[in-house]
Amino acid sequence: MTTQCDRLTTFPPQGDVYQLQQPVDFAPLGAPGQVVAQLLKFPMTRSYNP
Repeated sequence: MTTQCDRLTTFPPQGDVYQLQQPVDFAPLGAPGQVVAQLLKFPMTRSYNP
């Protein structure tokens, strides 16, 4: 059986695309139940060069 860890050759993975697992709600301070915006997708590519 091959797992994702078996294929991981560098850490952090470079050039991979990441996406949110759950939406992020934005609400005013003091009113956490009053959601005014929601971030549904935030794909990004992450590169690391020490």
